[in-house]
Amino acid sequence: MQSDSTQRFSNRVDDYVKFRPSYPSEVLSTLKSKFGLSSSSTVVDVGSGTGISSELFLKNGNIVYGVEPNEPMRKAAESLLKNYKNFQSVSGTAEVTTLPSRCADFVIAAQAFHWFSPKPTQEEFRRILKADGCAVVLFNDRKTMGSNFAIQYEAMLNSFGTDYKDVNHKNVSQKRLREFMGQYEDFYFSNYQEFDFEGLLGRVKSSSYAPKEGDPIFSEMVQKVKEIFDENQQDGLVKMEYTTQMFCSRLNQQVSMTPYQLDQPKAENYEFLKTVYHITLKEHVAKIWGWDETTQDNLFNEDFESGQIQIINSSNGPVGYLQLKQDDVAIYIVNILILPEFQNQKFGASIIKDLISTAIAARLMLRLGVFKVNTRAKSLYSSLGFQLYSETETHYLMQINPA
Repeated sequence: MQSDSTQRFSNRVDDYVKFRPSYPSEVLSTLKSKFGLSSSSTVVDVGSGTGISSELFLKNGNIVYGVEPNEPMRKAAESLLKNYKNFQSVSGTAEVTTLPSRCADFVIAAQAFHWFSPKPTQEEFRRILKADGCAVVLFNDRKTMGSNFAIQYEAMLNSFGTDYKDVNHKNVSQKRLREFMGQYEDFYFSNYQEFDFEGLLGRVKSSSYAPKEGDPIFSEMVQKVKEIFDENQQDGLVKMEYTTQMFCSRLNQQVSMTPYQLDQPKAENYEFLKTVYHITLKEHVAKIWGWDETTQDNLFNEDFESGQIQIINSSNGPVGYLQLKQDDVAIYIVNILILPEFQNQKFGASIIKDLISTAIAARLMLRLGVFKVNTRAKSLYSSLGFQLYSETETHYLMQINPA
């Protein structure tokens, strides 16, 4: 784990136990239906803290090894989970769990991945996972928009948090996840907590970046929390909403940890990109409008000069290009074009999944248009969660809405 991170919560254990959220039931049901979790699965919970995530799997009947370097947190978990005979408390880190090789069906990192040193942790996860084992990264991502309370609470943390912007788990990029997990599947569930004032203050104090009692600004922070509570409470409670994010990968079955890379094009890439445009679009355009070479070259030139195009590179060289636009409402996939010889290799699906995650994290819609004659592409987008919101004479207009 990164320097100092193993001790950040030592003086916040009581508040952490009482006021941090658990995880919705959909976590278990999805792992069961998609990845074969059963009551006989062995689960290693890395960075298990006070045992919140471990208990989710213990209730499912699993043997759970809770690996935690922070002694007060680990002791709290041992107390909380003392009645579960399947719980084994382990003093270890993400990089050195001390567990035997190939012992785990599932390795879980719940609200902890952002503290890990990626490369040695990946090596350790690979070592303790069985050949078909599954690595799972979980976050309860608190909503920072969508309600007056959410906006004010986030502003309060930005004002009073000692290093909130530096250690926020939202800093975990899709690139970092991709480098760690390779090709992964991602899932999103709704979650929430309701607090009275003392509960809300306890939730604030459970965060490692919140000022501690005795800090010169602690009293000022408490007053601000009280103001936020009073303005937003209904029947004596406020509702804190989350999106539970789950990323899953069969880590030991990954062929490549970085299946693609996006790069800005240079002048020497012009002919390649124009070839991609012609080869991938000509069939569909010809069916609808007829293909006029001069018109299409002019349209491509406009795209190339727009600055919106990125080359899709694989370990074997360029395979196509991605064209995006963005405004305050949505990220728009203008084009995602893969040469025929590289299709059916999941480049498109991997890119789109990353874009879905990016859009959800930014609270933006992800939108695209697909030719009505391109039924194969429409099926792919539907399978990835896109829904039809409108149509033109020639296109289906589809979107994913983070709300």
